[in-house]
Amino acid sequence: MEDKTAAVPVVLAIGGRDALNTLTTALASAPDEIRPTIESAIDGLARDRAAWNVAQNVWFGVSLGSVLLLAAIGLAITFGVMGVINMAHGEMVMLGAYTTFVVQEIIRQNAPGLFDWSLAIALPAAFLFTGLVGVAIERGIIRFLYGRPLEPCSPPGACR
Repeated sequence: MEDKTAAVPVVLAIGGRDALNTLTTALASAPDEIRPTIESAIDGLARDRAAWNVAQNVWFGVSLGSVLLLAAIGLAITFGVMGVINMAHGEMVMLGAYTTFVVQEIIRQNAPGLFDWSLAIALPAAFLFTGLVGVAIERGIIRFLYGRPLEPCSPPGACR
């Protein structure tokens, strides 16, 4: 009985879902004398979990909002400077994300010892690859659109 009472703070110190699962399982078969201690530990873990969930949701919201803001700023700058509507920003974001994923998978399969550094390796690779694709798009497609009106008249002379 005393060792079960002494085990509750040890499990509580571990924290996380594993500790919550262990304490919940122990509560089902615990004697009435230890129940308040276990319930108090479960309540503390649930409060910590709720706080982490709020912090995680805020972090994800700020992260997603910053990506959307960068895409919108990129569209505004591109249109303002070039006078050409360029809708390639979504594709560029996806190229960067997919490049990051592929580099991390290659590291996971071929060099698992470097996996802790895979994000630090993948992010510059994603910027480099996406930048090269952007240069190719500008040189191959966008360059020919400079100075053209947004909606050219077809056939010529129909807009007069």
